[in-house]
Amino acid sequence: MTRIVRAFPLRDTEETQLERFAEDLRANRASDMLAFLTSHSVARETWHIQQTPQGRWAIVVTELDGREANVVAAEYQVSESPFDTWFKSKVLELTGVDPNQDPLGPPTTLVFDSSTL
Repeated sequence: MTRIVRAFPLRDTEETQLERFAEDLRANRASDMLAFLTSHSVARETWHIQQTPQGRWAIVVTELDGREANVVAAEYQVSESPFDTWFKSKVLELTGVDPNQDPLGPPTTLVFDSSTL
C-alpha cells in the first residue's frame, strides 16, 4: 500500500471553511466522494488540522490501494469529471494549491520510516 502525506496551508484563520467542506462531503456528497476515492484507488484518506506559528495547515494522509502515487496523481491532475473539477476548485480555494498544477500538493520528503528499523 502506498501512503501519501501532504501539508496544505489554509487560507482561513478560523476553523470553519475546511470543516464545512468536510461536512458537506459527509452530509451531501458522500456517494460522490466515495466514487471519487475509488476512481483514484484511494483505500483511505484522513484530514487533520495543525495550528502552527505560521498559521493553520491541513495535513492529508492518503493510502492508495496498490497503485503508484505518480500514476494516480497524473490521472487526477487531468481529470475533468464534474466532481473532480469541483473538488479541485475547493482545494484551490481553501489552500491556494492548484491540483491541476500540483496534484500531490506541496512536495514532501520522507526522512524517517520506523518500518525500516
